[in-house]
Amino acid sequence: MWGALTITITMLCSLFSHARMHAQEPSGLYEDLGGTAKRLPPIMFVPGLAGSLLQAEISRSSSVNSLCKLKGTQELWFDKSNFLPMFLDCWVEEMRLRLNLTAAELGIEDDLEPDGVHAHAKAYGSVKDAFFDYGAYHGGTGIWTRTTWELEKLGYNASRDIFALPYDWRRGPAHWKEHDWPRLKRFVEEKVSKAGKPAIFMVVSQGAPYFASFLHHATGVDLVWKRRHVAAFMSFSGVFGGTVGGLALGLWGKVQPLSHTVVGYDANIDYAGSANVKKLLRGWGGLSTLLPRAEEGEDLHTLIQLPPSFKGNITEKSLPSVLSQLSAEFGELYKLALRFPTNAHPGVKTFCFFGSDLPTPSSYVYLANPVNDTGDELSSSSILDEVQKLAAGKQPDLAKLVGAANQIVSKISEEVDEGEPASAPSSEPSQAAPYSKAWLQAVAELLERRQPDLLQTRLGDGLISHESLSICTKWKGVAGLPDADINIIQGASHGAELFLGRSLRIMRASVASVAGVPDSKDDSTYAPDGKHDMKKPLGEFESIVGPEVAAWSCQQWASIYGTVDGQDVVASGCPARLVLRSPACSKDCQGAFQKDQYFLHSRCPETCRDRSDSPRNGSNGGRDMHTTLGLAAVKDMKRPLAEFESLVGPGVAAWSCQQWAGLYGFVNGQSVIQSGCPAALILRSTACDAGCRSLYTSDPLFMRRRCPETCRGKTLLDDAEADGEKDLERPLKEFEVIVGPRTAAWSCRQWATRYDNVGGHDVIASGCPAELILKSASCDTVCRDAFVDDPFFLRRRCPETCRGRLWNSSTASTMPLPRNSRNMVVVDLGEFQHVVLPVTAALACVSFVALAALAIVVALKSRRVSRSSEEVRTPLHGGGEGEFSDFEGYANRSQLRVAFSSLWRLIGGTISSSSLASSSDSRQLELQAGRV
Repeated sequence: MWGALTITITMLCSLFSHARMHAQEPSGLYEDLGGTAKRLPPIMFVPGLAGSLLQAEISRSSSVNSLCKLKGTQELWFDKSNFLPMFLDCWVEEMRLRLNLTAAELGIEDDLEPDGVHAHAKAYGSVKDAFFDYGAYHGGTGIWTRTTWELEKLGYNASRDIFALPYDWRRGPAHWKEHDWPRLKRFVEEKVSKAGKPAIFMVVSQGAPYFASFLHHATGVDLVWKRRHVAAFMSFSGVFGGTVGGLALGLWGKVQPLSHTVVGYDANIDYAGSANVKKLLRGWGGLSTLLPRAEEGEDLHTLIQLPPSFKGNITEKSLPSVLSQLSAEFGELYKLALRFPTNAHPGVKTFCFFGSDLPTPSSYVYLANPVNDTGDELSSSSILDEVQKLAAGKQPDLAKLVGAANQIVSKISEEVDEGEPASAPSSEPSQAAPYSKAWLQAVAELLERRQPDLLQTRLGDGLISHESLSICTKWKGVAGLPDADINIIQGASHGAELFLGRSLRIMRASVASVAGVPDSKDDSTYAPDGKHDMKKPLGEFESIVGPEVAAWSCQQWASIYGTVDGQDVVASGCPARLVLRSPACSKDCQGAFQKDQYFLHSRCPETCRDRSDSPRNGSNGGRDMHTTLGLAAVKDMKRPLAEFESLVGPGVAAWSCQQWAGLYGFVNGQSVIQSGCPAALILRSTACDAGCRSLYTSDPLFMRRRCPETCRGKTLLDDAEADGEKDLERPLKEFEVIVGPRTAAWSCRQWATRYDNVGGHDVIASGCPAELILKSASCDTVCRDAFVDDPFFLRRRCPETCRGRLWNSSTASTMPLPRNSRNMVVVDLGEFQHVVLPVTAALACVSFVALAALAIVVALKSRRVSRSSEEVRTPLHGGGEGEFSDFEGYANRSQLRVAFSSLWRLIGGTISSSSLASSSDSRQLELQAGRV
């Protein structure tokens, strides 16, 4: 008996020891918690920098601006009205953080918010309500929308199985550890317990170091916890090793401080002004997680190459000291972030997805003799560019205009606040030992007063270098831990893996493998492909139309519009002209179809196949080309824009076809009317703004359908003389980093035949016109951008292949661009109507800038400005003429005033110039008239 008991006890001890050993050293497989086979592992989305919405609770007695909110709730990120000049300083004050330096020395990140302001992430767990980049912020397609689409093919339910893990991306890991990660841990434990299966975490960009730091450094997150709660860690464009682009944001407020530099990803924040961006980011610990870092024993990189007189450069080793010299907060936050390394294996199954082969910031270079003069003049020149667009009849870029105005406001305000410049040290950098205190002070002055002259690049995803992205490749072959799966998406820019079908299919298969379910065979795309009906064409708009309508099929959707004027909408091919006149088309419907005439047809091409007069037996059925392209009407509409009166106003709605088409005049010597009103010419007309371009890109035949008599040109197919006589051997060679080596090796014939046949017309036989190519199912987003920017993109490279009929130049009188009674083009500020007076919302863009300028002038006059010298002192310059060093450059504060005065004069000239006067009978160009 005792022997049997001894054996039993020994076996139990052995089993306990075995279980304990496996708990401490888990395999790559996660631990099933007893959930049923039907339940899938929950999915957790973790966003990147600026990916979480931020909301502030405000209760204060005063603020920086009398227009700022004193009590209540404020949407800090993202509300476009925050970036209007009159509200921008409110936003900057509310978003700013100040570090407690004493606490930082003890390893504590105590970020002090402004009195009476508390900002936080919102709607924890809700993808729809917690993330900035969801729904309307990306034209209806959020950054996680296509991922969700693929997951639903595996049986996931977005409202039941997929969750958001938002966080305050301004803060750093020392703050997250105390305030964010405990909540994250509790939330994950709750959802995993409910599902009975560990979760799959999908992170993007900054979300990668955020979640990797959690796995490495969060309290209570050990190997046992990871095995029970983490099935997989999937990283997309993970910034594991930092990026020099993040450093540039903190130093100069922009990733590309050189106007002529081109990289593969644009991360500049135009609307806030670089001075404000720089001021905010230097106090945000979140930025420090994105700065370059080197683990002990790793090679150092030159991040900023200094002029030769400095006898040294800025590397990862010297970076903490340089940042501390610029700002004590900036330096301490970086040092705090270095306490949370993430290069080691995270202890869970990991899948890494990242792009490659794009030019990516590597280091910034200061030359001995400065050549970059884009510093303080960038803002004023941006405004001048937009004003000149107005003078040419083009619609300006409102974001650039507001950003440039904000830049000037902050610069001048900064100048007023600073008062008399302090005297600067006079020692040469060459007299100070590299990396000494005096040397660091000279470096800091250089970084503040000058922007770099050159940007060197290396390969990466356009923002993050390959070295940083590929750190997870080191997580293979680690004893006792699962190998990382590496998926490099050639030519993909930062974050693009979440939108590309090829990467999303790999992601879906990986999730299926982890979840233990078969992968879906449904390779239909989330976006319309031009060939097949989408299963749920309104699925992306569920938050607007509700779950029932979002689940409709194409047939259900199209059939609600019924019959209009005796014509069945579906049988007629779902034309917008009928849908817009249907009683079933609500206000939201009207807006959607006015913005995109192919809104229904592009999502439901099979349902909306025109059955009324489709050609039979492969022939044209005796119809002419107008009929083949859907131009069955033979007479002009009397008022072709009447149905859009609510959008364009009564004046433009009353135009005849001749008035409308005449607006676009001549393009490259060709009359738009005499050439048949082709979209390719209209798109290049100075009268066609961004809205117009969007319309004619989505519906190249928009004008011809309404004005067939006016638009009876000699040919419907557009092109111009080719630049050369012979085809290029490899016409896409220069774009190899974007299209890949295989496509770059195509001949002209291989390239052109890709677009095949469109609407019964062979693209090559028709002369490779942009109008047909843009309608081809093979023309993706990159293709559309290329041919909208240059309709002759293919023809110029392949003139032999594309020998088609050309337009003949002809002459005709042009119609002057309609102006209002003050000879100014009316430009839309309507998106800010809810925060400004209706009268202000209708002001022209130039008037808006003028008001902002006037406000600055009044502010300056009301404050005392003291100056003994117009020039900025620098370490090697005492203010005398000819005393600039070989590295300083010429930073002159008077440039701002001169540019501002020039802007004021130009605005006045724009308003009064007789060159902009229109004929007395010209009609007013109302809101967004250029869009039609």
